[in-house]
Amino acid sequence: MAVITLSWQLGCLGEHVAEEAARQLDYKLVGKKEFYRMIAGQYAQFFKGVKFDETLDRTFETTTEEFQPALFDRLRRRHAAYANLLSSLIYEIAGQDKTIIKGHGGQIVLTKQPHTLHVRLTGSFDYRVTEIQQQRVLSRAAAEELVSEDDFERLGLIRYLFQRETTNVAWYDLIIDVERLDVQAMADIIAGAVQSLESRYPTTQAHLESMAALALGSRVKTIVQKGWPNMAGLDVVASTTGIVTLSGNVAGKKEKENIEQQVQSLPDVHDVVNNMTIVTRPDYSMK
Repeated sequence: MAVITLSWQLGCLGEHVAEEAARQLDYKLVGKKEFYRMIAGQYAQFFKGVKFDETLDRTFETTTEEFQPALFDRLRRRHAAYANLLSSLIYEIAGQDKTIIKGHGGQIVLTKQPHTLHVRLTGSFDYRVTEIQQQRVLSRAAAEELVSEDDFERLGLIRYLFQRETTNVAWYDLIIDVERLDVQAMADIIAGAVQSLESRYPTTQAHLESMAALALGSRVKTIVQKGWPNMAGLDVVASTTGIVTLSGNVAGKKEKENIEQQVQSLPDVHDVVNNMTIVTRPDYSMK
């Protein structure tokens, strides 16, 4: 068993490849709709004041796997907290195993995990424009504009959230040129690579427990960043037994206690080690 992260450029038939690979491997697919439901269902308190309405629902009718600008614009002011929220969801999904994660920076969040396979589908700009032109019955100029804008938005979103470039080949175990192969062949390659990975790096209970601990740590960090967005040096480490260690700079004893109480109230947190440092601001007033 393993976890696959699959990302692609617009016009690379990513949805079709993901579906065929999932069918062959009997894996679950997780994309933007699933991420949306997890956020809306599990993190309603975090997004209090963000209206999830029909307009937002319509953003999931497109073929791109990343969050669309309508949602991105509503979350961008919560950059650090949202990046950790997304990371916590990715770790949580990875802990379920036998899953294909579509986009959302999964290859970056899970880059050091041995039981994951990171796949990228790519093609030339001209090829992708032709594909989109045929799929959506567009003029050449309209297709070129759509592909260019989509490339810009996808790169910008991951760069904004994780300060990383999705085009960096170092993130991927397997890069497939979609111009040379059909959907079946690409799915076959991915399935074969996963089977090889499973034999060399089988998923253990320790792996699954570490994913749960990383998910908890990111979730705690999300909540702290939401309540105290200007905190400096925040670091959160969660153990597999639910012990959370906090560090960072706080303005006073009361703030330190409030953060600890907030974290202690979260599900799956069994104990808190509060190593936060109280930093007093110098008084520059005239005496």
